[in-house]
Amino acid sequence: MLPAPSTATTPGAAYRTRGSMDMLRMTLLGSLQIVRADRPVAGFVSSKAQALLCYLALTGRPHTRAALAGLLWGELPETDARMNLRHVLTNLRQVVGAHLRITRETVEFDRSAPYWLDVEQIQPHLRSCAAASQASVGELLEVAKCYRGDLLEGFHVRDAPAFEEWLLIQRECTRQRMLHALHELAV
Repeated sequence: MLPAPSTATTPGAAYRTRGSMDMLRMTLLGSLQIVRADRPVAGFVSSKAQALLCYLALTGRPHTRAALAGLLWGELPETDARMNLRHVLTNLRQVVGAHLRITRETVEFDRSAPYWLDVEQIQPHLRSCAAASQASVGELLEVAKCYRGDLLEGFHVRDAPAFEEWLLIQRECTRQRMLHALHELAV
């Protein structure tokens, strides 16, 4: 089980104030879980809406609308892809509103809104394991405890080869870092 959110107050922290009703809790290791106020977030119009939210949260930077349209609807004519993106962004505004910054040109996950992201919980430990020849047993145990499975395990998006390729690479990188950490724990 992943640790409960704490009271971190710095922008970009992986978690925010525990009691916040607006806390968006995203579990991306293993099967996808998106929760707010201890309830699963519902109302996503498609898996592409969920994929876009996960992509924005994982990359942690602004993306142009054109790039996002290409990522999820690259097989469609540009006008259709942009229309689909507008539709999904309207849906995401309704579902997770304050957690996105949407402008005429760019879209990004808003790290100043209260959130918790499991991948961010293990990243410092994985970096420590990779950097040190002998990571601490405590750090290795923390990584093993947090890892519930591959990144977005079982999650697929139809007709989005660019997203699927990106996800495959991210999955493999995360898996390799995890295997390295688990190997260090075993020896």
